Amino acid sequence: MSHCSGQQRRHLRKRQHVCDEITLRYLDMAAIYSGIHLKLKNPRTPWPDKLKLARFAWISTQCLLPNKEQVLFDWTSHALTCFYNKKVDVPSEVVEGLWTYLDDILHSRKLHNVLSEGKTISLRLTLAQIINDRILDCSSGLKSVSFHTILSCCHGILTSQCFL
Repeated sequence: MSHCSGQQRRHLRKRQHVCDEITLRYLDMAAIYSGIHLKLKNPRTPWPDKLKLARFAWISTQCLLPNKEQVLFDWTSHALTCFYNKKVDVPSEVVEGLWTYLDDILHSRKLHNVLSEGKTISLRLTLAQIINDRILDCSSGLKSVSFHTILSCCHGILTSQCFL
């Protein structure tokens, strides 16, 4: 740096300052994103907020959840299973939103990319049973959620090669 002109030194200091700011922002975002999983599991987080967080985490390229696709798929499956097993009280618009979110995941480009990378997503048997039960409900005249969304989820599962 002794061979640098004053202008070059100022430029280098400014560049270092910008790099430091980017690093701090990245660390701040990492802290925020690592908290997403905790907020999704927290019973005090309102259900509409949980759904918004899950949607944000799915589409965000900066979300740093390890095994993010499986984690978010499992969270959605678990939320639906708990609701239908009457373990949690979830507002009906959030239940509809969970089904729509699941459908969005199943038909997303991101899930297709997971498949093309050779990864798999584990499908819990309880989710398959919940889907079957909703189809039976719809066929017997009980409509708690959109039949179209349920069938679209089935289509997404049956046509995807990434489920075990």
